[in-house]
Amino acid sequence: ARPSFDAGGGSAGGSASRELQLPNGSFEEWRDGVPARWELVSGEIRRSDSALDGRFALELLPGRDSKLGSRVKIRFSSEAPGAGGKLRVRFRGRAERGRLSISVMALVNGSLAFISRNPERKSPWLDSKDDGAWGVIVHEIELTPNVDLGQVEVRLLLRREATTPALVDDLSLTVVR
Repeated sequence: ARPSFDAGGGSAGGSASRELQLPNGSFEEWRDGVPARWELVSGEIRRSDSALDGRFALELLPGRDSKLGSRVKIRFSSEAPGAGGKLRVRFRGRAERGRLSISVMALVNGSLAFISRNPERKSPWLDSKDDGAWGVIVHEIELTPNVDLGQVEVRLLLRREATTPALVDDLSLTVVR
């Protein structure tokens, strides 16, 4: 699925929406070199002063030694509304062509599974904007009746082929009906 790009807040006219409380999606709080509540899975990251909003952004660094690239994740519980509708994933990002990706997992029939799908790559990784400039990246994920947003995991990845860092700021998840 190709991302849509939105210069502003972007909301579908007439739709009811509810934002999930993603902890530290602004990347303002850091502990021991990692955004608070987030986990470093592989590669290297650092706190960047180049935030678009607030003081800090997440910077994913090109992987020198990692076969997986630089990857972070967060798992959290939410008081999400019932099934149906779409999950809007929105963040501000800057990366070189096709190197910054995001995936989302949720409970599906009681087990944590990917709900994000990229049919072009046959993968759960949704790609970012391609031109290396800051942009707002928006993906909408269809929520089937068997998806429960009570447990959600979000993963950010700078692919191992990247040669320049990627920046991420202001990540949010909103259920849209």
